[in-house]
Amino acid sequence: CMRAELSHVLSHIFKSIPPNQRAVRRLVPMASSDPANGKKFFEFLQYLAQRSRAGVVKMQPAHASSPYPIRTLYLIPPSTSVCQAMGVEREPRESILALICVERMKVADKKE
Repeated sequence: CMRAELSHVLSHIFKSIPPNQRAVRRLVPMASSDPANGKKFFEFLQYLAQRSRAGVVKMQPAHASSPYPIRTLYLIPPSTSVCQAMGVEREPRESILALICVERMKVADKKE
């Protein structure tokens, strides 16, 4: 997982990508019989929040011929200001926001 400055993700990426090319979801840890799993989730969330960072995951299609475009997943620690900037409600329970963006396609130069 790569990282990006949270302010850059919110002020440049989120604002520049049209709503039809992005989605915002809330990820909540599943109940597990192993308490260490929940602890790791919260440690990662705190790590991102303390450093004002977002996790970045590039999601490539499984096959080159896939009809699905490349997507980027940003894992964003929620706060009142972050939720306001993204237009989502502040959820009281522990969660992380997921911003999924479609990569912009490069238009091939047309030769006439």
